[in-house]
Amino acid sequence: MIARDPNQRRLYGSRLKAERDSQSKEEYAREEGFEQGREQGRLEGEAIGKVKLLQQSLGTDSSSDTDLRRLALEDLARIEQDLQRRLRERS
Repeated sequence: MIARDPNQRRLYGSRLKAERDSQSKEEYAREEGFEQGREQGRLEGEAIGKVKLLQQSLGTDSSSDTDLRRLALEDLARIEQDLQRRLRERS
C-alpha cells in the first residue's frame, strides 16, 4: 500500500508534482502563444489600415483586405513607406 510505505508516498508525490509542473508549462506556453497572436494581429491590422488610408489619399485603387492580410508585416511596412514617399512627392 502506498499510504503505509513512505518511499512509495514520496515517489507518488514526486510523480504528481512533475505532472502538475508539466501541465502548468503547457498552459503558460499556450497563453503566451495566444498573446503573441493577438499582438501580431493588432500590428497587421494597423498596417493594413495605414496602407488603405494612404491609397485613398493618393486616389489609387485600394487593395482588398484579403490581399493585404496575405502579406507579411515587413511587406506591409515596405508598401506603407512607398505610399508615404509618393504622397510626399505629390505635395
